[in-house]
Amino acid sequence: MFRTGYRADIQLEANTYKQSFISTSHGYSFGSGLYIGGGAAFGVEYQPGFESEPAYLSSLFIDGKYTLTQWRVVPFVALRTGSIITIEENPAGRFFVNPAVGVDWGRISIKVGYEFQTSAGSMATFGLGFNF
Repeated sequence: MFRTGYRADIQLEANTYKQSFISTSHGYSFGSGLYIGGGAAFGVEYQPGFESEPAYLSSLFIDGKYTLTQWRVVPFVALRTGSIITIEENPAGRFFVNPAVGVDWGRISIKVGYEFQTSAGSMATFGLGFNF
């Protein structure tokens, strides 16, 4: 993240609200540890008890990340915010904010966070990513 230029990642994410996502983020690294970008995600949401069909979700977001050091294992703070829309006959949308902390180890990224979604509440989040 201390290199200037285009950066991208792919992430697998899950949360305690029984949602799972695959996402990609693309943006610009300013060379000072700051990255700002945007992305999209596709996911599923399982209802309690897994008794019904899952709801399919689509998301667009703004992504920010600040890398704290240039060590081999690099700690960071991140913030992702945007909207989630259910993909169904009558789509419903919700806004989300997800602050997180994590570490980059080479091209691998691991993070934990706390997400708030309108109409869904608050939840813990976990992510595993690959950085380009």
